[in-house]
Amino acid sequence: MKYKIIVEEVISDEFNIEADSEKEAINKAIKMYKLGDIVIAPGNLEHKQLAIVKSDSHKLEWIEF
Repeated sequence: MKYKIIVEEVISDEFNIEADSEKEAINKAIKMYKLGDIVIAPGNLEHKQLAIVKSDSHKLEWIEF
């Protein structure tokens, strides 16, 4: 039997952004992320979980591991 599994990870890292304000730093970070200039690899693993996808239900039962 085959099962479809979803694995979700939350990773983080720190980046230095030169800006004149917090708002500008956030906007620059978003732009840099979208352009691929900010990449988290491998980063710090903060959280991981998985769930089995069931065709008869939209509800996922997440299991932390």
